[in-house]
Amino acid sequence: MPPDAPEIGIFLPHLRTGGIERSMIRLSPLLEEQGFRVRFLLQRAEGDLLERAGSVADLGAGGMLAAARALERELRARPVDILLSATNATNIAALIAARRLRRSAVPTAPAVIIGEHIPVRAFLATRKRPWLRPAIMRALYGGADALVAPSRPILDEHAAMLGRACPPLKELPNPVVTEVSSRPLAPQARRIVSLGRLSAEKDFALALRVMAELPDDFTLTLFGEGDEREALARDIASLEISERVTLAGRTENPAEAMRDADLFLCTSKVEGFGNAIVEAQSVGLPVVSVDCPFGPAILLADGAGCLVPNRDAAAIAWALSRFSEDREAREAAQGVGLARAGKYTVAASAAAYAALFSEVLAARGR
Repeated sequence: MPPDAPEIGIFLPHLRTGGIERSMIRLSPLLEEQGFRVRFLLQRAEGDLLERAGSVADLGAGGMLAAARALERELRARPVDILLSATNATNIAALIAARRLRRSAVPTAPAVIIGEHIPVRAFLATRKRPWLRPAIMRALYGGADALVAPSRPILDEHAAMLGRACPPLKELPNPVVTEVSSRPLAPQARRIVSLGRLSAEKDFALALRVMAELPDDFTLTLFGEGDEREALARDIASLEISERVTLAGRTENPAEAMRDADLFLCTSKVEGFGNAIVEAQSVGLPVVSVDCPFGPAILLADGAGCLVPNRDAAAIAWALSRFSEDREAREAAQGVGLARAGKYTVAASAAAYAALFSEVLAARGR
């Protein structure tokens, strides 16, 4: 890699396994293949993905303002050409740091690309002071060179909230899979799999209630770890479905985890995109999902899966049961799903990011 190649600083809180963290780790080697140097700027250099990160700077800062100050010091000492941030808190810290660099006339102040991956209304509903964060965003987000998201509805929500303070918007595909592959489908689908962080927004408690509504020959294997594990274990016992539901723990290989399943089930309260749905589609696994903001409706459009319009366990179980018996419908969903997943390969995402980086650098005369 030439020493004068443009450098991308990817600013994240940590590299513990999560959708955003995995995406950035997947992107970095392909960005380097396209002529960019990549350095991870971490609030805390920790997490199970750290060993895959290559060049890393440990900022050693926890809170938002402390992270902004630490990032500013790091960028003064070792500038980057583009600062890429991917969470709301790091977006704010990145823009504070960049503003301070520009106001002090630092000639190497980076271009800033911020990313949002969660529907803004759902995100604000989790804040202690939901009125404060939009005010901060309106004050700072206009200083970004671009705001990126994996789906158009997320961008539209931010545009409506930010108004004249909205930076240029760009929809970029998430880097989810490396390839797609089909599989033969069983005449009857009984083995269900679900995958994700065991947290409240994923609402796996609903998946368990759905299982309680289904006949005894249906099984569910749930991959993931998180704060909700003990509560889910209690629900499994109280619903008397212990013989049909397995909490399988974290998996590093979603394709392998889904190999023996017949259906994928998503019961999330919110999915800004839905990486796990794409992972299921990429291995030819038909998907059943509740409709929530915003990913499932996008990913399952045009018959790419079974979308249930409400969160009633009995209604979901009924739809899932009918889909499980209809092999023709599942084969049709499989075909559309495979084509949909092909749009979210790591290679396609890296090419889109690289094109945006080149566009931003050209606009700045670099």
